[in-house]
Amino acid sequence: MRSKRRKWALNLIGIAAVLALGAVIWLPFQIPHSSQNNASVSQLPSATLEFDSDELVYTGNGMLDLMEGVHATDGDGTDLTGQV
Repeated sequence: MRSKRRKWALNLIGIAAVLALGAVIWLPFQIPHSSQNNASVSQLPSATLEFDSDELVYTGNGMLDLMEGVHATDGDGTDLTGQV
């Protein structure tokens, strides 16, 4: 009698695990994709970034400027470095 209960319990656990796995696989396909983020990205102006070939060396004095030596321009040649 005890082995029948054990088999039944293991079968029940196995069925629950299969159902949980199916739900985990199925749910991501049911989440609606947001097209709002894609629309805002496509409306951004394009920019060209130019990097100086000199190494960036930090001496420990003052603030570290990671954008030192980086220049940005848009398609018309307008300087966008201050906005990057």
